[in-house]
Amino acid sequence: MTGARRSRRDFVLALARLAGAAPAALHVIGGAPAAAGEDADMAILYAAIGMEQQAIDLYERGVDGGMFAGRYRDLAAAFRGDHVGHRDTQIQIARERGGRAPDEERRYPYRPRGEAEAWIREALRMELAAEDAYSTVLRRIDDADQRLAAAYILVDEVQHLTVWREVLGVRLY
Repeated sequence: MTGARRSRRDFVLALARLAGAAPAALHVIGGAPAAAGEDADMAILYAAIGMEQQAIDLYERGVDGGMFAGRYRDLAAAFRGDHVGHRDTQIQIARERGGRAPDEERRYPYRPRGEAEAWIREALRMELAAEDAYSTVLRRIDDADQRLAAAYILVDEVQHLTVWREVLGVRLY
């Protein structure tokens, strides 16, 4: 595993811990084999809900604080809306399975300093973490509805990170 990949995995695990992810979800996100079944699916679902809330918080604070200017503000607001949809979809899936959404909305622990570019870089980092997490757990989810939702969310995450890479002039391929 490369240093950049390991760094991103560590970031994903840190976000999942801050979001209150269950040990089973942390185990799966960390790359270990998952015990299949409903308990593992619910643990993954709860971790995903927490990570989506973190993304919502980052975009909300950046937009409200004027850190995304001009067309970047519109992009950040749209991406925030996507993450709200992701979170709400996963909350609904949890409820349909007899679970509930995590009680506490957690604040994103990192606040980029400086200019708008720092916020865009942090948003890119968040999207990379989400892409990594969803790519890792997608094949480990037993429930077909939950797996389909995760696949659609993964497409959005890839779109978001592609846009931020382009904005920052980062090579796409």
